[in-house]
Order: sequence, then structure tokens, then C-alpha cells
Amino acid sequence: LCLLFDLLEQKENTLLKESMYLSTLARLISRYGRAKLTPAQLPEAQRKVEIVKDLLSSFPEHDYSLTDLATYVGLSPWHFLREFKKYTGLPPHSWLVQVRLQKARQLLKQGQSIAMTAQNSGFSDQSHFNRHFKKAVGVTPSQYLSTLNI
Repeated sequence: LCLLFDLLEQKENTLLKESMYLSTLARLISRYGRAKLTPAQLPEAQRKVEIVKDLLSSFPEHDYSLTDLATYVGLSPWHFLREFKKYTGLPPHSWLVQVRLQKARQLLKQGQSIAMTAQNSGFSDQSHFNRHFKKAVGVTPSQYLSTLNI
């Protein structure tokens, strides 16, 4: 809950905040609720997830909200979050970060500066970009650029 409250105070990352909020509520309800409900199977859910993946891949720099993505494919935010994770193995925010990193690597290879790459890939700032890049690739963007010049 402390992580959720700290996250909710941030200005950006709408998709992460909404996803974390719903996941936290679901966890609390499943753990402390009296009724044990089995989520209904949703027809065409995989196709709807693919539609959202195409949207996120086409415009990864946009700041999406979970509610907007769910509405786009006609699902509730909770069902969308559950189905997206079921079919991709990742929540929408984590999947979007991976798409942003792919775009960032392409931009860096094209010679774009690190600061512009961070901005054009949808990261809130260069520090945020550096942190995600190093976690995913194993080196900082500047180290990655130096390996490209060899």
C-alpha cells in the first residue's frame, strides 16, 4: 500500500498507477473477501489484447491510461488488465516499457541523442529512461552508444 500511495502522488505514469491501484484492490479483495469468485471467460479477449498491443506499438511515446485502453476495446479496466497479463505475460505498463525500449534502441542506432531518445520514446525524463534501459539491456545508454561506434 505504501508503494501504491507513493506512486499515486507522481504526475505521470497513468497506466502504471491505474494498474497498480486495481491490482492492489484485487489482491486485498481476494485475500480478505468472503466470497471466492471465479472470473468469467471473455470471448474474443485475445483479439482485443492484440488490438491494444498494435496501438501501443504504433505510438509508444503516448501516455496511456488503463481506463482509456480498456474502453478502446470494450472491456472494464479490471478485465482488460487481467486479460492483457494472461495473453502477454506482462501487465500493460511493463509491456509498454519494453516497446519504448525497442524504439529507444532504434533511435540511438540512428544517431539521436540520449535526451531526445528519452523524450521521443515516451519516458518522462532521461533519468527514468536510463534506469529502464540499464535494467533491460545491462548497460547505460551512453555505454550502449559506445559499443555501436566500435
